[in-house]
Amino acid sequence: MRRSIAAPLYADDVKLYSVIQTEQDASELQSSLDALVAWSDLWQLTISSKKSAVLCLGQTHIDQCYVIKQNNVSLVSEIRDLGILIDDKLTMSQHICALVKKAQTRASLIFKCFHSRQHVLHVRGQYWPFAFISNK
Repeated sequence: MRRSIAAPLYADDVKLYSVIQTEQDASELQSSLDALVAWSDLWQLTISSKKSAVLCLGQTHIDQCYVIKQNNVSLVSEIRDLGILIDDKLTMSQHICALVKKAQTRASLIFKCFHSRQHVLHVRGQYWPFAFISNK
């Protein structure tokens, strides 16, 4: 694997990162991917091309199709990595929206437990105003 290509590992997860500016850079990344596949075969570890994806960041893209064992690796605009949704523009907006929706759902389940539908919560003799935001 070339020094310009990073390959961080986490449990059973591996990623290959590289700056691709030329077709030669893209070929080097494919060579590193082939070396990773050969290493995984040697150690009897399977790499699933269906679970693999290419995420291009930046404005310029080299038209390159990456392959794992004669199977094309899909090009995606967003990917979930260790529970975080990352898009090709690094905005994190989809991830934040998903977290907010999940929090609102859980808050709604909590509020269903109370008998009052007023916007004031009565706890141990104290009144607590609250607001619930809805996208409906």
